[in-house]
Amino acid sequence: MEENNIIAQTEKKIETIILNIKDLINKHALVSGFTALIIIAGIIVIIVWLSRQEKREQEASIHVNKIISALAQAKNSQNALTREQTVAGISSELAAAVSNYSGLKNSLRAQFALAGVKYESAAFKEAGDLYLALFNKNKKYYLAPLSLLYAACCLEEAGEYSSAIAKLLLFRKYYERHYIYPEALFALARNYKLDNKFTDARREYSQIEKKFPNSSWSQKAREELDLMALGGK
Repeated sequence: MEENNIIAQTEKKIETIILNIKDLINKHALVSGFTALIIIAGIIVIIVWLSRQEKREQEASIHVNKIISALAQAKNSQNALTREQTVAGISSELAAAVSNYSGLKNSLRAQFALAGVKYESAAFKEAGDLYLALFNKNKKYYLAPLSLLYAACCLEEAGEYSSAIAKLLLFRKYYERHYIYPEALFALARNYKLDNKFTDARREYSQIEKKFPNSSWSQKAREELDLMALGGK
């Protein structure tokens, strides 16, 4: 039924375009019939390709949704061994989905979920690479900001504070207006502190207080500033 709907929609789009081009020919006699046929053929090829991509995206969405749902269920398993084995199997399915649906948005969803599995298993290098690769593939994708933030968190977990700082400064460049920006700014200040760059840390914590006074991150920033003052840092 779904495939029939896609075909029907494609046929309707092609019919509409042909009618528009016929109207164009009638209005502009300079457009030859041969030229019009070439234009029509080119447009039809594009529409068919887009329709096939749409169908693939829908199929990918259904498949990835099933995998992510199975992952959520596996995490709730009371048996630790069963949970570990099931999650390992699902990780393989996610990796396959990333590869099989390459170029589609649902490939990125699968990659984000796979990175989360790696992070939870303390494979911070693998998780960070997956998160960063997702960000680099499509910076406008809705999971890209979270991916960049989590990539920085992975570097922080690995003790690579300077690299984490670099990623968080990149977050500032691209997503300063994003709703998780206060959290990213707090992570930036925290990594400055961990990297013994206390002046920079105080500056960023103060920025959070100034820019987001009503945010929970503002209160946390004040607590950190007070702790640093007590420690003489």
